[in-house]
Order: sequence, then C-alpha cells, then structure tokens
Amino acid sequence: MIDLYENSCYTISTKEPIKKEEEEKESEKKENKKENENENEKEKNKEIEKENKNENEKDNSENARLKKLKQKYEKQGMRRSVCGVLVAHQFEFPHILLLETNDVYELPGGVLKASEGEVEGLKRKLNKYLAKKNQKIDWDIGELLCNWWQPNFNGKMYPYIPAHITKVKECKKMFLVNLPEEIDFCIFSGSKLYAVPLCDLYENTQKFGNVISALPNILGRFEFIFN
Repeated sequence: MIDLYENSCYTISTKEPIKKEEEEKESEKKENKKENENENEKEKNKEIEKENKNENEKDNSENARLKKLKQKYEKQGMRRSVCGVLVAHQFEFPHILLLETNDVYELPGGVLKASEGEVEGLKRKLNKYLAKKNQKIDWDIGELLCNWWQPNFNGKMYPYIPAHITKVKECKKMFLVNLPEEIDFCIFSGSKLYAVPLCDLYENTQKFGNVISALPNILGRFEFIFN
C-alpha cells in the first residue's frame, strides 16, 4: 500500500533564479533568429553551412562524450545510479512527479559516488534537486521497485541484462519515495516539476522514454490510499 496526498499539499519554489539581463539576452536571441529567417538566399546558404558546421561539432561533442564514458568505465567499472519515484494524487488518481529540463523528463536522482550507499546517495540527490539550498530533508526511501541496466553507452536501459552482454555499463536502481503530507519543493531555475497522471505515462516511450513509461506496470501491484 502507498499513502498518497493531493498535489495541492505541495508547493514549489526555485533556487538560483534567472537574472533579468539573461532574460533580455534570450529575448534578443529570439528576435535575431526571426530576422535571420527573412534574409536573402545568400544568407540562407551561409546559414545552412553554419548548421552543417554545428552538426559536425555536435558529432564531435557526442564522440567526446562517449570516449569519456568509456575511459571512466575502464577506470571505475560499472556506473551506479539511482532514481526516486514520488507519487501524489489529484481527484484520487495517482500522479508521478517528474523534473523537466529542455523538454527532457526525468525522475529525480543521479550517479552515485564510488563508495556511496544507494539510499544515502538517493537522499543526497533528492536534496540537490528538490530541497532548498543548504536544507537536508530526511527523505523516506521505500522499497526497491526495479533494476535497470545499460549494456552499452547509448543511454538505452533495460529491466534485464541481455543474454549476450557480459559487461554492463550502468545499473540504475529505482526506489519508491514516500512523501509526507506537506513539503516545499525547491527546484533549479530553468527546470520544472510536473505531476503527470499515471495514464499519460503508459506506453508513452516517445515522450518519456522506456524507464518512466514503464511506471504504470511497475506500480500496478500496489494499492493506493488517497488521503
């Protein structure tokens, strides 16, 4: 059984807010982009060349990222990470709390330190992403819900280790986090915290990825108590 409280019981604030000057710069960038769209054919060709150059830079950046991951794996072995499943309700229907940054949805969590315990590390990550600065909430970490495995460096996670894989690159452990009746979440500026209905996640891998979209199946064995 999982005790759930209404979304309205929780408040959200931000830390490190975006400065006014940065907002003005962002607005100026949008205006410049709009002006560039109205340039002549010559400028369009230049823009295409620039995009191609940026694409090549992205490829190089991706290759550098993969190289770094491989070097880290060779040095430290399999990466260990954790994530927390925080559940609330609205109109007596379960909602999952997800962080969204640049249209990417994630469960709060992250990579563990070398000698860090899973529960200890998850609490540290929850405080980093969901608590006020210098505040340490003693999160109620519940049971382990699922182990996810990354056999390669492409970010694809599986709830099992493929038979042909002998060296897993990452193990991500998903824990239930029991929420109190009231809490003031504090997230980084530039991010958003959404309460997403469980039904919206079901088989919606295109928007949420295979880990988050599996939550309706993973939580299906629980009985929810709506407070």
